[in-house]
Amino acid sequence: MKRNALNIILSSFYGITYTLMIFTFPICFILFNRWFFYSQINYLHLLSYLHSYDLNFNYLDVKNAYDSLMDSLLFNFPFSEGKFYYSESGMNHFLDCMPLFFLCIITFFVSFVIFFILLILNKKKIFTNFNIKGYSSLTIAPLILILFFIIIAICASINFFAVFQVFHSIFFPGKDNWIFIVENDPIILIFPEAFFINCALFIAIFFAVFALIPFINESIKKYKEKKKSKYLQNNIKA
Repeated sequence: MKRNALNIILSSFYGITYTLMIFTFPICFILFNRWFFYSQINYLHLLSYLHSYDLNFNYLDVKNAYDSLMDSLLFNFPFSEGKFYYSESGMNHFLDCMPLFFLCIITFFVSFVIFFILLILNKKKIFTNFNIKGYSSLTIAPLILILFFIIIAICASINFFAVFQVFHSIFFPGKDNWIFIVENDPIILIFPEAFFINCALFIAIFFAVFALIPFINESIKKYKEKKKSKYLQNNIKA
């Protein structure tokens, strides 16, 4: 009885930590690999967008503004947006993002460590990952989150801004400083809706690929076992 309880608890953590790890990794990747943003500057025609507001910033200005902002938020440098001027409200919203960034980073490293400890324990048969119709927690936990993302994606395709509003109301309750005014905070122009959609797509694709790896492996294993069982039954009958 105790053994079964231990298996259920550790198996649940095994699936949950794997899910958290593969979800937070691409977010951390975007945060620390700045080429992801650099590649968007020309792809999304950000300079033309800025020029349409009579803001004559060049590629290096935009790149340096992003670097300065991320240095402030990730490495506690004095707050700066390079050559971009900003309001106190705009600055405060970016500073409000810092705890979320660090929560994501910490979640990744903690889930990474716990997952690999559980992986070793599973390999050494300290616990047996539970199995529901041939699928383990490594498949079930990520697929549950995928279903949740599909619902969000459908809602976003209908009204992206509404989903964006709900997101901010959840993570920044009681605040409206996330609503930027271009005249006061022109840096918002380098973070158009398309940029956040591209970030979401990158995260979703990465997550889906690594979520499907256990599912595919276990589906193949299930198919082979079923085929083997059928073969043995036919031979016994014969």
